[in-house]
Amino acid sequence: MKKFSLFLSLLTMTFSLIISSCSSDEENNRIEENTAFPSYKIIGIYHNENLDYIYDAIKEQSEKLKTRSKTDLRSIITEDFLARSISEFANITETMNFKQYSKEINQVSFPIISSYYQCHNPSTRINTQELFEEKLSQYNDTQKKYINMILSAPEIDVCGFQSNIEKIILKMEKDENLDYNERQIIYIASAVAYGSYEYWTENLSKWEELSGSDHIQTRVFSWSNMWQSDVEGTISGGIGGAIAGGSVSMGTLTVPGWAAGAVGGGVGGSAANAVGQIFF
Repeated sequence: MKKFSLFLSLLTMTFSLIISSCSSDEENNRIEENTAFPSYKIIGIYHNENLDYIYDAIKEQSEKLKTRSKTDLRSIITEDFLARSISEFANITETMNFKQYSKEINQVSFPIISSYYQCHNPSTRINTQELFEEKLSQYNDTQKKYINMILSAPEIDVCGFQSNIEKIILKMEKDENLDYNERQIIYIASAVAYGSYEYWTENLSKWEELSGSDHIQTRVFSWSNMWQSDVEGTISGGIGGAIAGGSVSMGTLTVPGWAAGAVGGGVGGSAANAVGQIFF
């Protein structure tokens, strides 16, 4: 009888978990059915693939030099190296058609990369937050409200974080104070945050290992600040000014050409922040 009661309790717990999981999935499906956001998620995929491309480029240099010395690698992983890797990826990937904007992506991402390098460099230590606030001021108050909501999203598990981003989007889409064009930067920044949070949750350790175990033990790598630098880079890249006019097709969706600069800026901010934390 006791065994049967135990079995019944376990069965009830299992069933409850399944119901809970299904309810969560159903909630997410309802969110996706009522928002345009799923079409933008490819931007997050592109962003994460670009970070892996940069990681592979750094690793290749490390193996070529047969060293993981942060001093040796820092001399190679320059601002130009990262910006070039970002524009190279735009030229070769089939995930999104940013090829026509590869030169402009380089121009937009370079100063963003440089600012994060200077932030981590002990001899300069510029305040990237002040630079971001300057860029943010060029958006209207409603856009800034949603950008700050994205940046303030609670850092929980990946699924929970992504669900919160989707809820921000759902709220934004009901806001009549934003027109179609003004909403684009919110969609793009959300897609970058959505992908970046997952990327750094899953790939932090392999980036840490780029400079060897000794260096890891002497520094604290802030992964939570990585996805935020992604979003800040995206916001800055979206108004970089190097990309005006044009458009990019994403399946049935078309986004303005400046989206290429926004995504490139996001990748640049994230990669430069990672390199700055690891190699400076």
